[in-house]
Amino acid sequence: MDPKRTGLAYDERMKEHVCPDGSHPECPERVSSIWSALETAGYVEQCTRVECREATTEELMMVHNNDLIEMIKESGTASEDQLRGLSGRHDSVYFSKGVYTSASIAAGSTVEMTQLLCDGKLKNGIAVVRPPGHHAEVDRPRGFSFFDTVAIAAKAALKRDNINRILIVDWDVHHGNGIQHFFYDDPSVLYCSLHRYDDRTFYPGSTDANCDMVGNNKGTGYNMNIAWNWATMGDGDYLTAFHQLLIPVAYEFDPDLVLVACGLDAARGDPLGRYNITPEGYAHMTHQLCGLAEGRMVVALEGGYNLTSISQSMVAICSVLLGHTPPRLKGGVIPNDKALQCISSTAGALAPYWKCLRHHLDSDATPIAGGGPISVKQPEPLPKANAEQSKPQATAEQSKPQDDAEAQAGSDQPLPQASAKQPSTRKDDVSELLEQLELSGHTRVFAVQPLSTCPHLEEVQPLPPGGTLDAKQPCVTCGDSSENWICLVCYQVFCGRYVNKHMVDHTRETNHSMVLSFSDLSVWCYPCDSYVHNRVLFPAIDSAHTSKFGHHATLSS
Repeated sequence: MDPKRTGLAYDERMKEHVCPDGSHPECPERVSSIWSALETAGYVEQCTRVECREATTEELMMVHNNDLIEMIKESGTASEDQLRGLSGRHDSVYFSKGVYTSASIAAGSTVEMTQLLCDGKLKNGIAVVRPPGHHAEVDRPRGFSFFDTVAIAAKAALKRDNINRILIVDWDVHHGNGIQHFFYDDPSVLYCSLHRYDDRTFYPGSTDANCDMVGNNKGTGYNMNIAWNWATMGDGDYLTAFHQLLIPVAYEFDPDLVLVACGLDAARGDPLGRYNITPEGYAHMTHQLCGLAEGRMVVALEGGYNLTSISQSMVAICSVLLGHTPPRLKGGVIPNDKALQCISSTAGALAPYWKCLRHHLDSDATPIAGGGPISVKQPEPLPKANAEQSKPQATAEQSKPQDDAEAQAGSDQPLPQASAKQPSTRKDDVSELLEQLELSGHTRVFAVQPLSTCPHLEEVQPLPPGGTLDAKQPCVTCGDSSENWICLVCYQVFCGRYVNKHMVDHTRETNHSMVLSFSDLSVWCYPCDSYVHNRVLFPAIDSAHTSKFGHHATLSS
């Protein structure tokens, strides 16, 4: 690929949207840190700079109503009291004098990038834009979002003669309610969202994000929600969803353009998402999408609030768009059983509408004439924009956005146990993912690698007087003893989230980071969103082990 066929959009004016007290996670540094990382990697000079501009009123009104546009525009002349009032009347947003400029440039620049792809002047591109957009609705901002950048770009592209079908992949950790609502009845857009759901307890906290929301009217079958429940998802989980579900359906849909709502808040270390996708994982997901739409793809930044992880992840994505081979994955790619359940649920909901998912239908369904595979109901077909050509069939290879940390406080589930059927040789390449899944038989296989150290170990306090812990001690709040954790800072005992989540509440209220499970004697660090195994923890683990089993634990670093 000619490197100059990759576009890159960035404008300093998008930094004018600033929270008055400077404490909000959606900050100007999100885009400047990514830009700096791209410069350091040498990728800025390898790309074609796309001229950034504000979206026109006509472009904004393809998605939003005039009242919303005027309200955001008028915030530029509002007083500080008026801005605070506006912020308080809407769901999880802050208004500033620079919000219209920033949000309008984010939308306009993404539209401009998309038009250049449609004209054949660019092969693909990245829009380093803010604020996010995918939560914004027709008539109101919400969830850090003001104008729905990707939806506006899609609406503009569909006006082109050569664009009849658009795939939107939204891998922000939050469900893109705005994008879904704009295209829910529209068979020209296949919207695929992979997001944390946790049975509706994760923002935006609506059943609209559930796997059974598959579209409406002519758009039935064109809405795919891979709604993750109650597990920390990482590379293997997302890539399995790509291989088993998203990519096969995408090839069958055969889009003319791919738009990625590129939230990076599912990345390792993000304070809101608390998932575990690595830069290498994002690179492989991007690479999977490059085979669609003859490579025409725009990646537009949405969420992501750890400046280091979003910068590294966007560099990895840009590398793939420039034609480089994705790097080898550093961790395991076996999905956890919760992920497999979620993928299966989504596949089952969509199976009546896509041939590639027919194996998810009941075996006693009516067969096709001639005794072939079971019949499926197909989404209404669309005319092809270009000459008909054969495509390879893909193989199966409420709360608020969690700036208040509620429902975000880590995962205090017991450490999973490896299945006896797990392959003994660790496989890292995505190309080997299916082989591992076949070997595992979709059994309970896990890859949990605790941290050997973390910056919060210094918070751990010595054992209380007497030096012994009581592993049968009940939760001090509710008295339950079925699944309890002990805080290694204050040594109070609280129940886990599968009971009444009082340890989650305790951690949120006190900022105490390290907790020890009485169930499996693992230690969890909430800020690091990871298990930790370090000598500093051995006295507490040994004391709890002795209380539970009557003898000392055998521990090693």
